[in-house]
Amino acid sequence: MTTGDLRRAAADVERDIANGPIVPDVAPQVIRDYLGSRYDFAKPLALDEVVADVEQMMQRWHVQVTHPRYFGLFNPSVTLASVIADTLVAMYNPQLATWRTSPAANEIERHALAWLAGKFGLPAATSASFTAGGAEANLSAVIVALTRAFPEYGESGFGAYPRRRQST
Repeated sequence: MTTGDLRRAAADVERDIANGPIVPDVAPQVIRDYLGSRYDFAKPLALDEVVADVEQMMQRWHVQVTHPRYFGLFNPSVTLASVIADTLVAMYNPQLATWRTSPAANEIERHALAWLAGKFGLPAATSASFTAGGAEANLSAVIVALTRAFPEYGESGFGAYPRRRQST
């Protein structure tokens, strides 16, 4: 599939979504009954059939964040670049925990964040990382705060501090 093919497919989906409702009107039991009638896991189904079915469910029973009249605060709209990026990530499953497991992805992240830090006027030595969501971002912020307040924490964690006995 070429980028042009993907653009045409995305335009078709975009048009279908724009002509439908933004928020689905469906009860949980309707979806549960549908899934129970289609997916009993007794026999394998063709991947194309499952993909088409899931796509239909997402079009009917999903808040359409790409709808032109959707003005949600936390759900950003989908773009062709994000579809391609998600596809690449799904295909290669880069693990950014260490540089050795995914040098290219680590360097792409470092490069993009260095540029972004520069745009905010931060020093060139600024450290940063992308997170998957708010919970991970908040945990990262707590770790940074602990390391700033207690430098030994960055190397040894709480093991650097003697245990205190609780008074009874």
